[in-house]
Amino acid sequence: MARTTPPDPLTVLRSYLEARASITEKDFDFIRTMFRPLTLRAHEYLQRAGAVATDAAFVASGCLRTYVIDGKGKEHIVQFAPETWR
Repeated sequence: MARTTPPDPLTVLRSYLEARASITEKDFDFIRTMFRPLTLRAHEYLQRAGAVATDAAFVASGCLRTYVIDGKGKEHIVQFAPETWR
């Protein structure tokens, strides 16, 4: 099975924003400085429990999930974040 290259995250972000508001090139140049593209592979973490959140996330491709593990070790999914989730 051939792997496809994921879309450029900043292109996806720009399309998302332009679908909701008028954005000039100057606006997007500023917005671009606020984002740091990050690629996570399966089973990698965006943030671990107990860590102080210092960033927000925009999902350009794929899907993230938020979960907690209870006292009995059972995993409970709290939220899914599909593509273009903010």
